[in-house]
Amino acid sequence: MNTFASVVSGSLGRDSPFGGSVRSSLAADVIVANAPDPVFVCDLGGKILEANAAVSQLLGLRRDEVLEQSVSRFLSVPETQEFVAALHEVVDRGVTRNLRLNPATASGEVIPTTLNASALRDGAGRAIGVIGILRDMRELDKARAYAESLIKNAPDPVFVSDLRGKILQANDAVFELLGFRPDEVIEHSLSRIISAEETREFIAALREVVERGVTRNVRLNPRSVSGEVIPTTLNASALRDSNGTVIGAIGILRDMRAYERVVRDLEESRRELREADRAKDHFLAMVSHELRTPRVGFRDPIRVARGLEVIERNTKLLAQLIEDLLDVSRIVTGKLRIERRQVDPVAIVQAAMEAVQGVADAKEIELEAFLDPDAGPLLADPDRLQQVVWNLLSNAIKFSPVRGHVGIRLERAGSLARITVSDRGAGIKPELLPHIFDRFRQGERSTGGLGLGLAIVRHIVELHGGTVQAQSAGQRQGATFTVELATLSETGTVAAAAPHAGDPSERQKLAPLTGVRLLVVEDDADARELLSMILQEAGAEVTTASSANEALATFERQRPDVLVSDIGMPDGDGYSLIRKVRLLEGESGAKVPAVALTAFARAEDRGEALGSGFQAHLPKPIEPSELTALIARLIG
Repeated sequence: MNTFASVVSGSLGRDSPFGGSVRSSLAADVIVANAPDPVFVCDLGGKILEANAAVSQLLGLRRDEVLEQSVSRFLSVPETQEFVAALHEVVDRGVTRNLRLNPATASGEVIPTTLNASALRDGAGRAIGVIGILRDMRELDKARAYAESLIKNAPDPVFVSDLRGKILQANDAVFELLGFRPDEVIEHSLSRIISAEETREFIAALREVVERGVTRNVRLNPRSVSGEVIPTTLNASALRDSNGTVIGAIGILRDMRAYERVVRDLEESRRELREADRAKDHFLAMVSHELRTPRVGFRDPIRVARGLEVIERNTKLLAQLIEDLLDVSRIVTGKLRIERRQVDPVAIVQAAMEAVQGVADAKEIELEAFLDPDAGPLLADPDRLQQVVWNLLSNAIKFSPVRGHVGIRLERAGSLARITVSDRGAGIKPELLPHIFDRFRQGERSTGGLGLGLAIVRHIVELHGGTVQAQSAGQRQGATFTVELATLSETGTVAAAAPHAGDPSERQKLAPLTGVRLLVVEDDADARELLSMILQEAGAEVTTASSANEALATFERQRPDVLVSDIGMPDGDGYSLIRKVRLLEGESGAKVPAVALTAFARAEDRGEALGSGFQAHLPKPIEPSELTALIARLIG
């Protein structure tokens, strides 16, 4: 029996059973009347014998409309049955019962309440009725609904557990994090998804939250439905009922995977910086070593002659070192440029072989070559491509033993030209192979040099839109380097035939363009003037425009025979210009041939130009003879 019921029971006389002419004492009336909550007294049949003003106010009825009425008047049939069962339990077992009731008011509104029911006893201890205390739950239900809404809509995973770790409620973010269905989480212990050690730590945190009223942060690693262990931090705080009693805990999880990835990336960056610093130190040491040449005077003519040979050899080496350093500087600053034209790869490979033949002869190394005459043609910078082949051959010779063999193959592989350089020499360590094209790393192969050559090779090949790969079975197992470049027919780019190498007069010879009307679009004034001079020298009639908009207006006034346009312009690029030109032309007549001029020389840049509506793509800097020959071919 609760305290309030005890006080009321004690105020009743020994022969004051409720019913008939028997009345409750004045003291009991006063206690019930002055209670702050709605309080009523009913007999064992559920008839209301006494009720305070708070009951009338809650139901919207006068006092006389409440007294002598059955509780069933205000409740639904199922709740009436539940109330009667509670009465019997209170009387028979001497317990206090709490149940949820929803009485209807005079206006028909259903009010959510909780009922605390206790037995009312006379002086002899006999149960003579029941005291019911109602609590209006409307505000509390609103607060709970608001709290549940906050939990449900919280961006972080939030759950509510009891004091033993059983999950009572969880939002969608919890299910998304773990991949479980709600029924696989709700009413289950947290120990299902965390380890035994973490379960003990969680329970200890709950105890601390309850006893000390603090908020605890705990590191948990729950397992998802797929078995993945997810790093999280848990913020746990006490959940209290309306009386302030701790009844559970609210847990907020924070997924730490992204944070840990950032930490790992930072650690990786630090490691790479340390390696770069070591590479820099190694590089400086190698430069110091390569540039250090002893100066000693010799009187012996034989030694003087040998010394001159050494000086000559080292002078060439130093010149190459300086050239490599300059190339790396151009790569780092983005200033390494290639001048592409139609070339025969056979001639390039043969030139590179001739350049290294003396070094190969000195080590008695045989160069074994297979060169397919149908491997090309290519659109490439002949000097830079020869540098690639020369570098690969020089490396193969350097890492081969005396009287060894170095092979070079040039062959057609579908739409690609493939250059393969192989040796049977020192090979490459497995741990070095993934980094063999990084700057300063080849020096780790312990044969001297700065480790720049292969980095330059990769950059030049990629500037041509190609790929280069290295293979090796390990140390002393030799190595194979493979370069693949798109052939000219594969790209579909129209280009003039390459002038004969080494003949400057042929390289500068302009194709005749007498009477050909050209529209040249270039935003740079100097470049525009130079293009005009070249084309006018070839006999063309040239009209210029400094922007895409100006070019479009000029095109509408007078259509040229050929359009020559830069791609990168601030006021609308060449791609948008050619698309507008093609729209302007429609489907009524022949399309004006168009040439794209650009510093962007990758295969995908060529593809974008041709796909936008250009018939040809010519990388800058422009070779006058190539440009005029190209225009001549376009107009037939």
